[in-house]
Amino acid sequence: MSEQVQTRVENGIAILRINRPPRNVLSLALCRDLLEELIKAEQDATVSGVVIAGQGVGFSTGMDLIDFASGGHAPSVARLGQHMDQAQKPIVAALHGPVIGAGLELALCAHARVANSKTMIGMPDVALGLIPGGGATQRLPRVLGAQTSLEFLLSRRPVEATHQRFDALFDQIVPSDQEGVAIALAQSLAETGIWTRLRDHERGLSDPAVFQSSISDLRVKITNSDSPENDIVDCVEAAQLLPFDQGLEFEAVRFRERTNTPHAQLLRHAFVADARARSLPPALASNALKVEKVVVLGRSADVADLAAMVLWLGHKVWIESGTPNMAKALADLTLKRLDRPEFKHPPGQAKPADRLTVGAKGTEIEEADMIFDTGELTPDPPADLKEGAVWIVTSGSISAAERGQEVSAERRTLRMRKLLKTAHLVELSAPAATSNTTVATTHRALSAAGQNVVMTADVPGGLVGSLFSVLSRCALVMLAAGQKPGDVEAAAQKLGLRQGPLQMMDVLTPARSLHMMRQVFEHREAPLAPLRLLSDRIADATADNETVGDHLLVFHIHAGQSFSRDPELQGWVDEWREEYPERARTWPQMPLERAMLCALVNEGARLNRKRVVQRLSDIDLAAEKGLFMDRSKGGPLIQADLQGLLGLARSMKALEPLDPTLWAPDPLVVDMVKNGKRFF
Repeated sequence: MSEQVQTRVENGIAILRINRPPRNVLSLALCRDLLEELIKAEQDATVSGVVIAGQGVGFSTGMDLIDFASGGHAPSVARLGQHMDQAQKPIVAALHGPVIGAGLELALCAHARVANSKTMIGMPDVALGLIPGGGATQRLPRVLGAQTSLEFLLSRRPVEATHQRFDALFDQIVPSDQEGVAIALAQSLAETGIWTRLRDHERGLSDPAVFQSSISDLRVKITNSDSPENDIVDCVEAAQLLPFDQGLEFEAVRFRERTNTPHAQLLRHAFVADARARSLPPALASNALKVEKVVVLGRSADVADLAAMVLWLGHKVWIESGTPNMAKALADLTLKRLDRPEFKHPPGQAKPADRLTVGAKGTEIEEADMIFDTGELTPDPPADLKEGAVWIVTSGSISAAERGQEVSAERRTLRMRKLLKTAHLVELSAPAATSNTTVATTHRALSAAGQNVVMTADVPGGLVGSLFSVLSRCALVMLAAGQKPGDVEAAAQKLGLRQGPLQMMDVLTPARSLHMMRQVFEHREAPLAPLRLLSDRIADATADNETVGDHLLVFHIHAGQSFSRDPELQGWVDEWREEYPERARTWPQMPLERAMLCALVNEGARLNRKRVVQRLSDIDLAAEKGLFMDRSKGGPLIQADLQGLLGLARSMKALEPLDPTLWAPDPLVVDMVKNGKRFF
């Protein structure tokens, strides 16, 4: 018996229980252990049948994509299914909670299924650019027919097991004790010997004409012939035209082909990066402490954003802003923030207004489990922090380690960065003295708030700020070399960015963008000359009118908060190039989007070499979640793998004279090209 598959024998039935918290994902190792336990049960003369069940919140949420992306390209559930098809003893699946993807395929391989009435089933493979690889396209149509099977396989959405269209999929649906009912069913099947007639591929097909009509109707709606949706239709059609074993092989071939397509690789890569960021090693996660009371210190609107996030989680929040009036104003702004769709009030929680406090008792910090410090106030050293309390510095202008000393919380202090308010990614940087408990508690609390959390070294700008600074510097170099602002923004969108770098600088504000870039590049001792265009633009735009606003590059905000292009920027850039001919470079014959990609890839290599990130996938995750890069197009590093790093390195060399800081190939890039390596 392995840790991931717990086995016991009850009344002659072997119960194999999947035990891989929290969602029982099917890793290759788990599938191997499950197969070994099945073989043992078959060889045990005292065992007459088998029940497969799931421990915890559900049966299984599918295959482990982290494991899959690390080299496990074989559809391991397919191997289990092949063995189960030949089993000489009845196998019953006891289902509860989520039964998703490969988890459902494993259940379909059983000879019978008993489901709890609250079971949810789903096949979301197409969302990852994949198709089922464990036999679902062959087994489902033989039970449900073509129409229901195809709609289910293509919909991506989970459905309730009690839905009437899925009645034939389950032998019994019970309100509780599905495992006990499954044991009784396995005993009955073993005693009567009729279980062999329950194999799904022996139940027969629906009317062939209706089957083919359903396939034809859906095929017309799929416009892309090279898509996972089209592959699924082909596989379901094969279920009608081919014998079962040949249909399985047809699905396996399509699965392998689809797995290796760039589209599938990009989506899978994005999913894995997201999963890695949300998870902590079990040993570290077990150190996390519960958070109930939170203090937010500061005077800016950032306080309202932090307080809203914490209130949404159901915690109690106290705002300290130096004066009662300021605290009250920020409390009102916090409640307005909670009107946004992403902060929909969960049922069962006390109202946010009842959990938000601004009146000071003097002991709030000492009683808090977590303190967010924007750096806008100088807090008095607390008399004594609560045991396990966490102090989180959100300002990039003060030292987290020094703040920890000031408030006597050296082992409890972290820095948290979040560049853009709407991004769902935060960075945590821990000074050397910070404890694992502090890291685990903060990581779990922020992950629960729907944030992707990455651990980074504490460097100016952090991970997202570094990528943003490089992309913004790239845009400034392009403008200085005579490229049109609209072309720069369009190139960024071709690369996969939702917003171009000029609009991003406007959203962040040009002054703050310039400050960040200066911090980032001064720290690297890189020339600041390429930033001159932005500083001159800020100076000229505000010279005659200090109330012109923060948005003054390509876009500015009118009444109603709608962005519009600034028609005067192009003329201003032309005049600037005439005034500073020594800065007006000549752009080479290079697509702008390729130049942006080269700069981001080079920066990603540098960040990895300098150990700013723990995982290469965090760089692509930061581009996707922090800079709003389209996950279907992939982050810069996976794009480099797919396009070929050698070609990108050659483009870097061609661009290097324009700005070596951006395009002189990083030593890691040079080494990878020399040795034929990839990022992933």
